[in-house]
Amino acid sequence: MTYTLTQARAFAAAAARDDHQREARLAIAVRMGTAAKENDWKTYLTDLTK
Repeated sequence: MTYTLTQARAFAAAAARDDHQREARLAIAVRMGTAAKENDWKTYLTDLTK
């Protein structure tokens, strides 16, 4: 299967957006983990894995 240059650029752009979103979620998780009470943290982790 071959892709056009436009398609390849779109794939790369989508991957970059996904990386940024993943980094943002990690930053939020770290922030919550350092400031949250234990029960709130456990609830947050449980919600992430649903």
